[in-house]
Amino acid sequence: MEERAQVAAVKCTDYSQENLRPAMERALGLIGFFQGRIKPGMSVLVKPNLLTMRKPEDGVTTHPEFVRCVVRILKERGLIVRIGDSPSGDGRNIEKIYQTSGIKRVADEEGAELLKFDMAKEIKGIPIAKAVLDADLFISLPKFKTHGITILTAGIKNVFGAVSGLSKSELHGRFPKSEEFVHELAKIYGHCKPHLTILDGIVCMEGAGPANGQLREANLILASEDGVALDSILAQSIGIDPMKLPMIKEAAAIDAGVADPERIDLLGEEMGNIKLRGFKLPRIHLTDILPHFFLRLLLKLVKFRIELVDDKCCRCKLCEGNCPVKAIDIDGGLKVNKQRCTLCLCCYEICPYGAVNLKKSLLAKLLWG
Repeated sequence: MEERAQVAAVKCTDYSQENLRPAMERALGLIGFFQGRIKPGMSVLVKPNLLTMRKPEDGVTTHPEFVRCVVRILKERGLIVRIGDSPSGDGRNIEKIYQTSGIKRVADEEGAELLKFDMAKEIKGIPIAKAVLDADLFISLPKFKTHGITILTAGIKNVFGAVSGLSKSELHGRFPKSEEFVHELAKIYGHCKPHLTILDGIVCMEGAGPANGQLREANLILASEDGVALDSILAQSIGIDPMKLPMIKEAAAIDAGVADPERIDLLGEEMGNIKLRGFKLPRIHLTDILPHFFLRLLLKLVKFRIELVDDKCCRCKLCEGNCPVKAIDIDGGLKVNKQRCTLCLCCYEICPYGAVNLKKSLLAKLLWG
């Protein structure tokens, strides 16, 4: 008999604890997460999405009140809660990121330990944070956003933050093509699958995510013990066939989770109630309706390039320091070496000031908007 998965969908209209708590409890109750498996004294690693140094109201990171709600629920059941992430960069800014995102305040007020992912263990050549591997329970709290490479960033993509430090940038450099990168993402997810994934979809990001898109109220919490199934439901909610998203398809191919909608039980809200009409993707999917042989010819003519915007750049050198192929020179006049650049978009994601633009040729604009 084929394996099935459950995903709970619950509506929540804001980040007040008054509304968050009952919605969160209902979501976890629907999937029966606490039935039998949880024992007092177990250690839990809670991993939000802390992409870069952004405030909660920017909608780039998992909201601190969402994290607070989860921490309280876990601590009230006698669990030892630690919070950690490995955002873009070499880890030197982690304390500033915790502070700016509001996560430090939550940890201090709720008595949860904040961790740096500065120690790793290699799993099949990938350095995974020991804090993730050593925890009795690994709970992932992704933010519902679009993404320039993976289209969506949610359950599967959030686990990429379990990779330590600059190793993430190095992986972008080793696997510059999107199909190679999503294959590695799926493998990483398979190496350290969370015991529970809870999606912060109360306010989501559409358009040019994961850092520069438009915010939209989705009023949604998704919870599942299968992050692949959660991503499958999320894809359907914005009108995408999940098996057309390479990241989900790759994860299903290596049996990292259930992606087939026919094998996923949606609990709580029905699909019609969580649909987001007119959701803006990071690119227009004209590619889905073009014949593959014609598309291959067109792609040879498509041009993209990274451009740094002088009047927005504060010369912090986050982009330069995190470029896996050392293609950026800030002091030399905000130059990007086109021969070296692999368009991994690390710089685009990490810049907190919106100073990195992805310039497209006319043909690229026609294909991807």
